[in-house]
Amino acid sequence: MIEFKIKTKKHKTSKKTEAQSIQCVDSWTEVTVKHWQELSNHHDSLDMIRVFSVFTGLDYDMLMNSPDGELTNQISKSLNWFYEADENYLTDLDLPSHVIHNGIAIPIPTNLGAKTIGQKLILSKYLENKDLSYSDLIPVALSVYLEPEYRRTKLELDTGKSHLEFTDEQIRSVQFNWERGEPFIEECMGLKLVEAYPVARFFLTS
Repeated sequence: MIEFKIKTKKHKTSKKTEAQSIQCVDSWTEVTVKHWQELSNHHDSLDMIRVFSVFTGLDYDMLMNSPDGELTNQISKSLNWFYEADENYLTDLDLPSHVIHNGIAIPIPTNLGAKTIGQKLILSKYLENKDLSYSDLIPVALSVYLEPEYRRTKLELDTGKSHLEFTDEQIRSVQFNWERGEPFIEECMGLKLVEAYPVARFFLTS
């Protein structure tokens, strides 16, 4: 993250401006799934201020109504990395062996044929929803296949046992269950895009 001070209105309706210290994403390694989804959902109106709003969390309308001064230059400098990036950066990423969530390395299941019918059906249901964009499907695909892996890996760490040594009750507790998996979509929004994007692409195209 890059940190600097800018003068903006505190609220959209405020008349006064004030200096505030903000942090802005300054590399692909800091972009999350949530950031990417917001950028993608504003694809038709993705101006520089919108990108800055997404990467700082500052309100777009408030930024648009703030006095210029040096603000435009500061915003432009902070986003150089984004506009200078290779357009194929994400699609060229290799499939990682794991993604990190809550300090736990979640292994990527690469043999989807060995996964459950339920996982396939749930993802197919979302894929058939024409109202969902590709960026909307990314955290869904991640949750469908990674949530059980996360629970299994966490239980292995908590118990010090391999999943091959789990009791029947423990096995049931880490099996696919969409009632547990669906809330995990929100947690997947916080995953680093450089790890999550190639994994989601693999799940969605396999």
